[in-house]
Amino acid sequence: MHADAARDAVASVAEQLGMSTPAAANGILQIAAASMATAVRAVTTERGLDPRDFAMFAYGGNGPVHASLIARELGITRVVIPVLPSVFSAVGMLLADLRHDIVQTQIQRLSELDDSFGERIEVLKAECTAALREEACPRGRRVTSSPSTCDTSDRSTC
Repeated sequence: MHADAARDAVASVAEQLGMSTPAAANGILQIAAASMATAVRAVTTERGLDPRDFAMFAYGGNGPVHASLIARELGITRVVIPVLPSVFSAVGMLLADLRHDIVQTQIQRLSELDDSFGERIEVLKAECTAALREEACPRGRRVTSSPSTCDTSDRSTC
């Protein structure tokens, strides 16, 4: 891909820090792993779960590169790497239920909310329903649904 550009970028950082390029690359991996471990903690320890009770499942293009570092930092002793980790995310996307989220930011004080707020919600629901009608269902028919999140996991209307 762009190995030379990546090497040059890391070499530039290494030079500024007065270290070798391999040492800088290793430092970058360590920082990335620490950041990802923090994200894992947010969905485990902060919810009362001990990550050591789980296996680390490594998927995605670079998942296996980082998995052992993240697992080590969290005290996880089992790392599972599927046969095709780089396509695992894509397969998950293809198998997941279709969902549309239509969002509109409204900045105002709660004390200033009026009846038009409910009207705006109804407009968003209508936009969502219209968007769903344009999407084809797996069986080739159109979705007709009107929940505000437009979750099409219930395909009974297809």
